[in-house]
Formats: sequence, C-alpha cells, structure tokens
Amino acid sequence: MNWWPKIDISARCQKLFRGHLCILIFCLHFPWSALAQLNSAYLETSAFYGSILPIYPNFPSSDQHIVGQLALSLRKSSIANTEFGHPHSGIALSYHDFGNKKVFGYGLGLQYQITFEQSLTRKLSVIERFKPGVIYSSKPYHYINNTSNIVFGSHYTALMGISVGLNYRLAPKISLLLEGSLWHASNGHTDLPNVGMNSPMVGLTLRYQLSNSDTCSKPNKCLRYENKFGLIGFSTIGINQAGGTTRPVNGDYYQKYLGGLGVFWRTRSIHRWSLTMETYYDQTYRLWNETQEWASSNNIQESMAVMIMLGHEWLYQRWSLLINGGINIHNPTLDRIITRVESESIANTIKRYAPGRFAIRYYLSHPWKHESSAFVQAGIKSNFGQADFLEFGAGFVISGQKR
Repeated sequence: MNWWPKIDISARCQKLFRGHLCILIFCLHFPWSALAQLNSAYLETSAFYGSILPIYPNFPSSDQHIVGQLALSLRKSSIANTEFGHPHSGIALSYHDFGNKKVFGYGLGLQYQITFEQSLTRKLSVIERFKPGVIYSSKPYHYINNTSNIVFGSHYTALMGISVGLNYRLAPKISLLLEGSLWHASNGHTDLPNVGMNSPMVGLTLRYQLSNSDTCSKPNKCLRYENKFGLIGFSTIGINQAGGTTRPVNGDYYQKYLGGLGVFWRTRSIHRWSLTMETYYDQTYRLWNETQEWASSNNIQESMAVMIMLGHEWLYQRWSLLINGGINIHNPTLDRIITRVESESIANTIKRYAPGRFAIRYYLSHPWKHESSAFVQAGIKSNFGQADFLEFGAGFVISGQKR
C-alpha cells in the first residue's frame, strides 16, 4: 500500500520546472530596483577560458570552453548596503563556445550578477561574485539527431557561476579584474539526459565606470563582522525524471521529501557556515528497488538517504546563495545504481559518497537586522556536481549574538 502522498504535476508545471522561471525572476528583479538610489554604474566586458570536466563515462569530447561576456552593474547607497560592503549588481549576457560545435553547438547565457568587493589598497581590491541564471543550448540531446550530447537534455538549463579574484584600478574610471571561477549548468534532472556541465575557468575583465565615484575606498572598512551562531532547520520537496543519468527520456516525474536540522556560524555580514544532518525519502529510489527487485515496496528504509552537509552562504540583504557539500552515510539505492547499473569509474565512486547543493534563499526578514528569520529556497541537489533533483522548500534560523 502506497501511503506516501503523490503530487500530480501537469504538463504546464513540468515546463515551468524545466524553464526555471523562478531563477529568471530572481535575475531580473535587482538591477532595475537599484536605479532608485543609484550611486555608481559599471560596464564590463570579459573573456573566460577553461574546460568542461568529463565527469561521466562516454562524456563528449571538448577541447576548451570559451566564454565572452558583457555585463552592466549598478551600485546604490543605502543603510543596508553599507553592511554588505556596497555590492554592485546587474545583468550579464554571455556567449559560450563549448569546444565541440557538432555535439554541443553554442550557448547563450542570461544571469543576474552580484559582486562584493573589499579594498586592500586604494588601487587593489578583492572581489567575490556569483551569477545565477539560465543558458540556452542550441543543440541539446535528441534521440535521433544528437544522441552524443548527454550534458544538455533541454534547450534551457539553469546556469550558475561563482568567482573570486583581484581588481586593479588602472585609471580613475578603468580597472582590470583577474578571477578564477566555476560554472555549472544543469536542468535539475527534470529532463534526461542530464549529466550537467562543470567548468573551472580563468577570466579577465575590463571594467569601465559610467557614473560617480566608489562608495567605499578605504581598506577594510566596508565589511562589519557579525559573529553569530544558532540553529537552522528546513524541509523541501524535490522532483526529477525517473531513470539513469542518460536514460530514459520523456519519463514520469517522481517526488522526494527532505528534511534537515543543524547549526550555523555567521562570521561576517556576507558569510554564513552551516553543518546539517539531512534525510529524504525518494520515490524514484522506490521505483528502482521495485523494478530491479532490490527491495520490497514496503521497505521504506531502502528508499531513503541520510547525509551530513557542510554549507556556505553568501548573504545580501534578504537573499543568499547556498553551496553545500557533504557525505552520504546511508544511501543504499544509489550504491546499487552505480555498482550494478552504471559503469565503474572514479567519478562514479566519488558520486556515491559526495552529495551537494546549489540553492537560492529568500529571508522573510533582513538577516543582518534580526536574530531569527524564516526563509524559502529553491535549489538543485547534486551528486558530485551531477544534478540529482530540483527542490523547493522553507526553513528557519534561530540565532544569538556571540558573547
């Protein structure tokens, strides 16, 4: 008897998941709201070079991954922004040459970009930036015309970029940025195949200041330390398409029910670390166990997973970007899929034990003002950089000031 609730998802909702419209809304919201209190505006042109990591057997060949990007960023003055080092945010457009036009074609990216900056001297500063958004792939997988592209299973895919680097001011309004970055693309296992793209890259950016002057020019004065600790808890509902990473396509969708509880430590206004224990029940795992006769349908434990996750959040006002990595301490179905169905490889062995997550959170109250807050989040749960499922949920933080 199946006593777990089943959620019927219409074709319209499935398209919504695949298009990741929630990320698009997030991308388009900030830059134009910033115009109300504009302090500075920047135009950036960038070039990135790297390679796509072959994380799966029979991964398509790729000589290189080259990205050209144009971005417009705005910075506004406000009390809240003072606490976060006066970051600037905007829209970034990018063109992607994946190094194999026959299989991958080309990509067009649209991302929201936010940059935090801390001055070291009057000319040199450290930057951290992240860029959630979407990418259009011109040649996704097709069961007849393009069976080799196991990386992109759909035209539209979520695209995430994180970077750290140095910015050097060449002239009063011109500066040069050198940054190392990681780019990740995935549709959250909602349209198979979906191995996903993971590209470590090096980038060079020329920035031109269009208006006014920088708000923060003195070294180490922008970021205020906010040493806090507390408890964190959340629950999410996930969805993915049943099947292996590269098979089948156009299958049914199944749900996952996840909960987590742990502690966090906030070290700066824009940084929060967390350690959580999480568990989830997976209807897709249950399908695997039934069809492969690995376990009976009533054996709920065999269709569950338990993991310990270390996480880091970049916080900005009510928003944050969460990146998790951890270890599976109980996931028998994934062990069986990898050892009995998929081919053995170093990447697959690591995937058995290394879960991860990219997620965006929105706090109902400003985290830098209040000790506690509820939040909602949307993210992609992964296994060693390979998307596992798309998830949506809510949670809370309860914190106290460090004594």
